[in-house]
Amino acid sequence: MLQTFREKKKNIAEGTTRFDLHKRANASLHSGLDLKQVVKLPPDEEVNDWIAVHGNLELTNCHII
Repeated sequence: MLQTFREKKKNIAEGTTRFDLHKRANASLHSGLDLKQVVKLPPDEEVNDWIAVHGNLELTNCHII
């Protein structure tokens, strides 16, 4: 029987830099910002090329953590 993936709850100690970053990240995610308006592609860069380089790097970082 297959089980649904459930992320492990991480207890981040208050008063640490990690906790502060966690609070800021959550606040920015829930602020209603449109990331397409905030993050701009450099004028001389093609979207698919940028995603090929930076998108893969982000996936790699997620698996390392």
